[in-house]
Amino acid sequence: KELGPKLGLDTSKTIQVSLTAPSFTTACLDFKSAGTEVIAMTIDAASIVRVAKSCSQVGYTPNVVVYPLAVGNEKQFLVGDKWLGNSYVPINTFPWMASDTPAQKYYQAMIKKYNPGFTTGDAASLGWTAGALLVAAGTNLSGNPTTQEFLNNLYSFKGQDFTHLGGLTPATLTFRPDGNPTVPYCLFAVSSDATDSKWVNWDSTARCTDLVASNDPQHHN
Repeated sequence: KELGPKLGLDTSKTIQVSLTAPSFTTACLDFKSAGTEVIAMTIDAASIVRVAKSCSQVGYTPNVVVYPLAVGNEKQFLVGDKWLGNSYVPINTFPWMASDTPAQKYYQAMIKKYNPGFTTGDAASLGWTAGALLVAAGTNLSGNPTTQEFLNNLYSFKGQDFTHLGGLTPATLTFRPDGNPTVPYCLFAVSSDATDSKWVNWDSTARCTDLVASNDPQHHN
């Protein structure tokens, strides 16, 4: 709501829904009546599939933006529903289906070696990136490291190239002991095909904006 107008976007309607609702027909009709052209859903995959069914039944077919962890298990989202076709998914860790960079190729190689065929998705990308951050912050620790020693290493992250984790994160990272970390407004993105059966497009280079919401704590660093 705050940043949208600065980027040429207006929020026409916001609706809170229950994840246990069997149908979302009323919400679909409300969005349709409001002339909403793009619907962004911050709900789980099972609920998104029910939204697709409800909105299809009332002839409401907007463009769709999906909360990244809704595809934490991609099999729950790639269900072959045309209403979800061409869905856009912004993500803040690397696209898990890609092999465009050395870091992504290493990830794919480790999956193939240790857990081939597992159900992947954004949760895997997020977990792998968190692990890579742990490894980077754990470099050169003593034989009996303390929490403070680890944190001191983390606080040495000041936007150097290595804090990009080989491109696993969309931007370099900065941590500080006396304030909020710097989290640039940068995102990767993936999108599904016209039938929501597979991924057909992804960005392995993040897109960024210099805008920061005024209610973001890091705005006051």
